[in-house]
Amino acid sequence: MSSSLLSLGTNALNANQRALANVGRNIANVNSEGYSRNVTVLSEQGVPRTGVNTDVRRMTDQFMVQQVWKDMSSLSNDQTVTEKMQFLDSIVGSMSNNISTKLDQFFSAMHQVADEPMLMSARQLFLSESDVVAKTFNTIDAKMQDQNDLILSELNSSIANINQLAISIADFNYKIEYQEKMGQTAFEMLDERDLLVKELSSMIGISVVQNSDNNYEVFVGQGQPLVIGSTANTMKMLPGSNDPNKPLIFLDSPKGVSTDITDQIYGGEVSGLIDYRDNVLGQARSEIGRLAIVFANTINDQNRSGVDINGNRGSNIFNEMSSGKVLVNTNNQASNTSAQMSFYDSSELTTSDYSMTIGKPDMAGNPTFEIRRQSDGKVFKSTQLTEVGSLPATNTLGIAQNGVYQVSPTSMKVSIDGFTVSINASTISEGDKFELQPTQGAASYIKTVMRRPEQVAAASPVRTYEGKNNNGTAVISSVEVLNTMDSAPLRMGNATLPLEVRVTGPNALMEYSLTVYDNSSPGAPVAIPSLTGLVYEEGMEIEFEGYKFSIDGVVANGDSYFIEKNTGGKSDNTNFLQMIDLQMAEIVDGNNYQDAYGEMLSWVGIKAQNAELSFKSSTSALSTSESSLESTRGVNLDEEAAKLVKFQQAYSAAAQLITAQQTIFNSLLGAVRG
Repeated sequence: MSSSLLSLGTNALNANQRALANVGRNIANVNSEGYSRNVTVLSEQGVPRTGVNTDVRRMTDQFMVQQVWKDMSSLSNDQTVTEKMQFLDSIVGSMSNNISTKLDQFFSAMHQVADEPMLMSARQLFLSESDVVAKTFNTIDAKMQDQNDLILSELNSSIANINQLAISIADFNYKIEYQEKMGQTAFEMLDERDLLVKELSSMIGISVVQNSDNNYEVFVGQGQPLVIGSTANTMKMLPGSNDPNKPLIFLDSPKGVSTDITDQIYGGEVSGLIDYRDNVLGQARSEIGRLAIVFANTINDQNRSGVDINGNRGSNIFNEMSSGKVLVNTNNQASNTSAQMSFYDSSELTTSDYSMTIGKPDMAGNPTFEIRRQSDGKVFKSTQLTEVGSLPATNTLGIAQNGVYQVSPTSMKVSIDGFTVSINASTISEGDKFELQPTQGAASYIKTVMRRPEQVAAASPVRTYEGKNNNGTAVISSVEVLNTMDSAPLRMGNATLPLEVRVTGPNALMEYSLTVYDNSSPGAPVAIPSLTGLVYEEGMEIEFEGYKFSIDGVVANGDSYFIEKNTGGKSDNTNFLQMIDLQMAEIVDGNNYQDAYGEMLSWVGIKAQNAELSFKSSTSALSTSESSLESTRGVNLDEEAAKLVKFQQAYSAAAQLITAQQTIFNSLLGAVRG
């Protein structure tokens, strides 16, 4: 009996001592991140009941652990986008970088020139404000480019961290498997491995499978293995074959196989960086770029429509914004490929990038093509466009119009959405690819090229007026120049001027007719055939030799209207009055300059607000899942304190069993000796 009592006491003492140690470990780690509490489970030992079995268990909920990892990926993605959006919002929305404010100042200076065309200080102020607008565009784009460079650096850092975490998880897999096969618990390493996986989930979205050896198999993308057992694969970033400024992310296997997983990545910081770079920052740069292009070109065209203070034809105020970028895929077959993009109508430009792929040759051996507009997925196929050679003779625009192309085995020109892409190579082969970027980064190129205030072309090259003896009330408008190319008659100085517009009628239908005469030989005007016998309608426009004018009001038989060179018109402000009208003209995708910028600000603001809401939502989701997990694995100090008292009492009772056994043994020994 005494032997049994000693055995029971020793067994109970050891069991409660282990239980006390576990309680102490729980209390000590109450604030340790990722700690899973240990629970001592005591059970009867065998039959007959000769003691107590002691089992220590690690308390966790693997389902909730996985949920925490998932929520951590979402939170990290949303947090990354939110932080980047806030920075972008500060770039485009600050007073110092606000394009709308600078445009107000620009047009205000333009008004001063229109008010006093001969005042050189007003002209100089106008050029100064032009420079401010251009430099503001440059500054915004430079800050966006800086952010793009920072994203590239952050992606590199994130991928390096992912690789290190993968190696550490694989190492823990090996250690845990080894220790458990030796019959020892690996609770601390299990907790540390879970923390590493949680950190990994903050970097990139993952899926985790726990195999029969208690190893974690970690997958990224669409089931691409990052960690299998004690083996960790490696992620790397390489320049994109389409666009070196958009690196691709690959996963390397130990066998040397590289898989592009860029489009498969979801969740985590890496996904947030890529999503923001491609779908927000790139779009914003394109919006600013298009605005810079349209602004520079329309202001240039209007200044070229006029004459300066010396009577010379107007020139460009800003540099000519007439080309975009074409990126040749590095995997294309021909190594000598050249590709360019030119604009034929900047008002038709979108803010999208485009992907161009060469298809199989047609029956004549010429390559076919397909262009996909990335913003909405619209596809332009060569079979849907018109070959320039098949256009009717009346169409003289050639390649400078939407929906046409020219092609041969070694060259290609395609025109869509306001731009023409031109490709030349020794061979244009099936599968060749090109990335088209009409507007992205264009805001970095705009600059003021006019430096002399006398070159500001405030005056119109021609003037119009009504005949003194007119009986009708109709008036002729100022001339609007349509063609500002150097080959235009007005710029070359060989336009048919002066002109006289005469009114005849009414006829039996009570209609009046207009005929335009070449009045360059006074007293012997010659009717212009294409402008003879025009049926008059109030407000009708007449277009001739690259410019147009209108007559509006009630006409009478014999009324005359005159158009002549604006000789000596230094103080004329007609051209600048038309330039002032550009401030409210809807020429940027149906908006004026400032409304277009305002829409971009609104778009950025909404994106930032949505990102903030997503961030708050994912923060709440993670908090909920972590709380649920902690309710299972976390340490409750009140509960541990109660266990501490219980196991202390049990430990004391077990010690008393040993003491009682010793007393009995001593008594028996004394009786034997006596």
